Amino acid sequence: MDKLETVVLPQTPFFLEKRHRAAFSEYYGQTYQRYFRAMMILATMLFILFGGLDFLILDHPSLQPYREPILDLRFLFALPVLLCLNVLAFTPLTKVYHQWIGGFYVLVIEVSLWVMVMIAPDSVRHIYFTGLLMTQLAGLIVSRLRILPAFIASFILSIFVFYGSFSADFDPLTRVTQLFFFVSVVLLGLVACLSNEMHVRTHFLKMRRLKEDKDKLRKDNDSLHYLADNDSLTGLPNRRYFDENFTQEWRRAIRNRYSLAVCMIDIDHFKQFNDHYGHRQGDLCLTRIGAVLSGFAQRPGDLVARYGGEEFILLLSGVESNKARRIAEKICRAVEALQLKHEYSSAKPVVTVSIGVASIRARDSEPGAVEIKDRFQLIERADRQLYRAKKLGKNRVSCDSTVAKVQLCGS
Repeated sequence: MDKLETVVLPQTPFFLEKRHRAAFSEYYGQTYQRYFRAMMILATMLFILFGGLDFLILDHPSLQPYREPILDLRFLFALPVLLCLNVLAFTPLTKVYHQWIGGFYVLVIEVSLWVMVMIAPDSVRHIYFTGLLMTQLAGLIVSRLRILPAFIASFILSIFVFYGSFSADFDPLTRVTQLFFFVSVVLLGLVACLSNEMHVRTHFLKMRRLKEDKDKLRKDNDSLHYLADNDSLTGLPNRRYFDENFTQEWRRAIRNRYSLAVCMIDIDHFKQFNDHYGHRQGDLCLTRIGAVLSGFAQRPGDLVARYGGEEFILLLSGVESNKARRIAEKICRAVEALQLKHEYSSAKPVVTVSIGVASIRARDSEPGAVEIKDRFQLIERADRQLYRAKKLGKNRVSCDSTVAKVQLCGS
């Protein structure tokens, strides 16, 4: 979120951004879906229950002619529609259209009650009108309708009420009283719907903001971890990351009793390369060699890292001395094949590397083996072999031929 969204959106939830609208509709539906279904079932049961009052209200012989049309309206027209809407509320359509289903549900009850008001005689008309007002208020507030479907349902009902009020044979005082109370109840209901929706929108935006802040924080943390663990130039892991993972792989090798090999890799005459070709070309050289080396660390447990300056290190898991030497020789040929021009090298007129290799065998006993105590000794042995390869003329591999074993209690 930008600064404007951060400050304004939670305080003005009525104007949701386009990117928030679909998510808010889904959130509103998930929040009230079960409640909405329960309210529909309860309202249908109350609608049937109040049908029993029709028998009591219209029990007088003079009111018998009105009983049949009112009961037909309640049980043969309104009730089947309400039952169908109840069934519809338990279908997948509810997730998208539950507000419109709810608005239509409320409208069906209210229109049927208004028709009852028009049918009923003057002596009991006020009873049905009171039921209409109660249903209108409860239908808007209890149903938790959003403002748009609530307004549309109320508007359609208002057309029925105003048209019926002026077309029916109501005396002027009754008409004015009915319309006054009806409009008042509609306005109160709509205000309640708006207030509820604004409350939910505010809560939604706060949760949305919190989620976005958490996502941003997680991305920032991931970026920091990446920067802390990787070399910014070559993209390879750095020395810190290598040391941490080498410790884990060392312990795993001891526990599972398999071999480890370390290759110390140094670019020959890199200072002269930098001095004569410039640091930009030096950076390009490091990047291309890093890309070559990454292709030799593809198995689980293998790891290549930039160890410092022009020096790289390669950890080979489950690899013994002879195989590690062959891999190191392939690396020398692969770097030479890059054909990076280096006229100031005593080894060859292209960039080359020298590699020192050392390995251990994690076994209980090994005749004639030299015992090493920790992982740092393995790196030191590889470093000594690197120095030897440099001394012998560079662009070559020097491998520690002494069999080394690790103490099984080592760390």
